[in-house]
Amino acid sequence: MKTLDCNTRMAKLLSIAGAFLFSLPTFASDQPLAFADTWESFRAAVMTNRIDDAVALTRFPLRSIDSGHPNIPSTTAFRERFNAIFEPILIEMMKSGACETGKGDPGYEANCGNGYMIFGFEERENRYSLSYFGSINE
Repeated sequence: MKTLDCNTRMAKLLSIAGAFLFSLPTFASDQPLAFADTWESFRAAVMTNRIDDAVALTRFPLRSIDSGHPNIPSTTAFRERFNAIFEPILIEMMKSGACETGKGDPGYEANCGNGYMIFGFEERENRYSLSYFGSINE
């Protein structure tokens, strides 16, 4: 059995750790951890088609910021429109990390695909919820 010297083992360990760290989503330090946690939970729910989990992270009525999508008044309407909103291309953007987070108006936003779809989260009672969505590229 071949043994590795200390420097080689350390280099391999740092390489693995670096790859892991670069694969994690990043958030600006000025964003609340509660928002980051909510966004990651919402993103994971959408990517794995867990509609009930996405509903639990959404406040209704869910406001639309574009003319292509009407407001969503209820959990039932959200469930019915889920696949129309979360198209395969948007899910791929979410999976590939093509969503940037930052300050919204109001709250904080996840901007997927440079305006392809924006998800806005607002805080109420120490909890962030999805409260608006839409495309700015219409």
